[in-house]
Amino acid sequence: MSANFRVALKKVVDHSYDIEIGETLFKLLIEDLKRGIVENVSKFAIVTDSKVEALYGQALLEQLSQNGFHAELFSFPAGEKSKTRETKAQLEDQLLSRSYGRDCCIIAIGGGAVTDLAGFLAGTFGRGVPSLNYATTLLGAADVSIGGKTGVNTPVATNLIGVFHQPKKVYIDLVT
Repeated sequence: MSANFRVALKKVVDHSYDIEIGETLFKLLIEDLKRGIVENVSKFAIVTDSKVEALYGQALLEQLSQNGFHAELFSFPAGEKSKTRETKAQLEDQLLSRSYGRDCCIIAIGGGAVTDLAGFLAGTFGRGVPSLNYATTLLGAADVSIGGKTGVNTPVATNLIGVFHQPKKVYIDLVT
């Protein structure tokens, strides 16, 4: 004897998001957070690389903290060579060790390698947490931030492992 059940999975989801292009957009990002651009979030993980950390990451961390948001900075060595499964695992371990869970939001600030890796992290951490992309390079703006393509490199091929994970919003800062 057997039984057969059909699981209907019809779901209509709107993953549309805005792209903000301008100069020095930290203030606008903070205003968006205050307006609730991401819901049910109590912690913000700023993910960047070692180059952008000093240029913009610390400043964003300070502004978020000054505006009452719980935020921490997570950095990895700059460059495409760091866009690996190992780096992603290290970031996941750091998030877990600091009690980050499904109630967090990943804010990627940097170029293509940062937004690609941070987007993949956001797409898989806690089975997917919201993310915001703050692009500081043309590649970060066009290739990764727009379209939600995220991933890491392997010895076999570039961006072979990843997910599509749309950010809640993309900020393209023309000053950086």
